Amino acid sequence: MIHIEVWAIRRPICVKDELSAKFEGSKARQVGLTSHVKEQGAGVSVTRLWKRGNIDYKKIPELKVLELDQYRGSPREEARITTIAG
Repeated sequence: MIHIEVWAIRRPICVKDELSAKFEGSKARQVGLTSHVKEQGAGVSVTRLWKRGNIDYKKIPELKVLELDQYRGSPREEARITTIAG
C-alpha cells in the first residue's frame, strides 16, 4: 500500500519532468532551424530575443547608486515559440 501511494505521488512529477525535457528539446531544435530574428512556418512562429542580464542587488553597497549596469549579469538570448492561428 505504501508503494502504491509513493508511486501515485511521484508519477506526476516524473511525467512533468519528462514532458519538460521533451519540450525543451523540441524548442532547441526549432530555434536551431532559424536564421533570422523572427521566422514562421507550419503554424509556428519562432522569435529570438536578447535580454540584458539581471541586476544582483546583493552586490550593491548602497541602494542609492544611480548607475546599476556595472552590477548587471551577462546578456542572454531567449526564444519565444507560439502557434499561429489560421
